[in-house]
Amino acid sequence: MKNISRFKWPGVTASVVLVALLSACGGGGGLDLVINPTPTPVPPLKAWTGPSQFVLTQPETGLRTTALFVASADGAIDLDGTRRYFQAAAMPEGQLAFSAGQPWQEDANRISRAMQEINGKKLFTVEYPDEKSLSLIGGGLANQATAVRDFIALCTPGKRYFLLNADARRVFADSLAQFKNQTLQAKNFTASQCSAALSVMQFDASGNVTLNTTQSGSLPEAMSASQMQLLANGGHVLTADGIGKRSFMFYSLTDTAGTRMLIQEFVVYPNEQQNYIRIWY
Repeated sequence: MKNISRFKWPGVTASVVLVALLSACGGGGGLDLVINPTPTPVPPLKAWTGPSQFVLTQPETGLRTTALFVASADGAIDLDGTRRYFQAAAMPEGQLAFSAGQPWQEDANRISRAMQEINGKKLFTVEYPDEKSLSLIGGGLANQATAVRDFIALCTPGKRYFLLNADARRVFADSLAQFKNQTLQAKNFTASQCSAALSVMQFDASGNVTLNTTQSGSLPEAMSASQMQLLANGGHVLTADGIGKRSFMFYSLTDTAGTRMLIQEFVVYPNEQQNYIRIWY
């Protein structure tokens, strides 16, 4: 009976105790004792302080959008048929933590967070423990003390989600003057990886645009001011390869900290796996 002392009695059910006693005493038909490990407890869910509603777009579905609601009590959201819990907090160094369940799960010891400022706005990047998945969060104006979520882009190989704050207001060609001499940036996720090559959209004083990316072997794309007028009013233009169709949607967000603009780009190909979305911020 000495073997029994190594087990922790409070964690063993009455039936398992009986098996253990029979086994230790030579009875019970030779049954082996099996104790399953205790599941890792789920961390307590925090209240969600971000937008209560987003508009979801996925590259594979083209321009189709879906309204998503986030519960303020615990961040509960139905994302692509999966119940998730958005959890976010501002870190002391000004970086934004963000969890959405696996694989976008925060682990303070195994993630990488970064914050960039460009064109007067903050963009947060979170890389997760699987070393493949990533999220981008539009964090508002550079001088904005309260962390915001103008948009959330989630990427894991095989799945990409682009969530835009539903409070964003669609604007059209008459807003283009605000972008002159401005630089916006975006990151491009592919269907197979979240390498997120940095892309830059440069407006000149006349409203012409040049798109550049850090991806090796890529060439700059140029769009004239007249093409940008067409795109801002809901039209589309061909991509540089002559195969894809590009469309833009221009948005304005305003809160107590001020007004900021963003552009959501859709590029659609005959092979939908080549489709991509970029949020220029």
